[in-house]
Amino acid sequence: MEDHRPEIPRVPTDLNTTDEAIAELLRAVADAMERTAPPPPAVSGAALEQYLGDVVDVTFSRADTDRIALLARLMTLARTWNAEREPDRDLRPYAWLRRLERPLRRWERDRRLGTASPRPRPAELDARLAMFGAAQGPDPVIGLDTVAISVAELVAVHQLAGSLSLEAGMAARAAFGPLLDEAATLLRSGARELGNGVFERPGATLAHVEQATWQVEQILQHPQGPEELPWLRRLWIEIAAALVFAHDAHEGRGDHDERWRDALDLAAEKLTVGELDADASGFDEAGTLSLVRSVALALAALWLDEERYGDDRDAPGVGMLQDRLLAAEAQALVAAWVVQRRMDGGDSPPP
Repeated sequence: MEDHRPEIPRVPTDLNTTDEAIAELLRAVADAMERTAPPPPAVSGAALEQYLGDVVDVTFSRADTDRIALLARLMTLARTWNAEREPDRDLRPYAWLRRLERPLRRWERDRRLGTASPRPRPAELDARLAMFGAAQGPDPVIGLDTVAISVAELVAVHQLAGSLSLEAGMAARAAFGPLLDEAATLLRSGARELGNGVFERPGATLAHVEQATWQVEQILQHPQGPEELPWLRRLWIEIAAALVFAHDAHEGRGDHDERWRDALDLAAEKLTVGELDADASGFDEAGTLSLVRSVALALAALWLDEERYGDDRDAPGVGMLQDRLLAAEAQALVAAWVVQRRMDGGDSPPP
């Protein structure tokens, strides 16, 4: 039987990138959209759940083809919802895929820099799915198309990042073992070595972060010789330890083991997602430095307000920094690992 379905234009691939994985994924989703039925008009509630299926299960437990079919449904949902409201402006599928492509390109760039977000977690996907509730009803606060693309982004990132084998995860964690031991020892004995209240008082410790980041900045301004690499490695370890100390001090914790485990998990994730074990020459040391500085400054400012003004529910608190603090702790560990790799004869820093 002759197929009279209109041909869907392929997603252009002449974009400024050398990576084909995203282009291949988008082509597969475009093909799947051609075969995907639209949702019922004004779909919502149980009908929306039935149309999409079990998003979390498909994302984390099913095959690649199932995830591509899910992405096609999400993008078709976005297109259909928009067409119902703007019938004279029914954008073609490839135009909608462009909207998905942009965050994926950003993630790919950050992945190569070693600063990308970790693989999506089920709880994170659940939180985005909950946003569909705000996109429904007579006066929605967000467009359903925006939510659909936001959910599709996490599904696509999971697809691009791939699964992590137990062996690779254990190897990544083991790679940070000596650095983590040194940093943990520094927290226990470094106060005597560094003096001035470092690792004893939060204010002195955060001030030390500023001093250490300034020294790292000076070292990074010119090519590092073999005599500078051990010092650079030590500074990154001091920075990681200082952030962990201040983070726990705010929460009244004296035992840092749990915080180190969290930082190690994220550092290992950044190593595997960024494939830094194969090539770490592009790791973004300058971006990590900026992250550390901004997080340390924000922590000091928010903590000061909490101490001065007490429990003001309308004021921002240190809690809003949790994710960024953990990211800074983990990236400081990765930075120390990258320097150690150079000391061992691995990658050279970018020119």
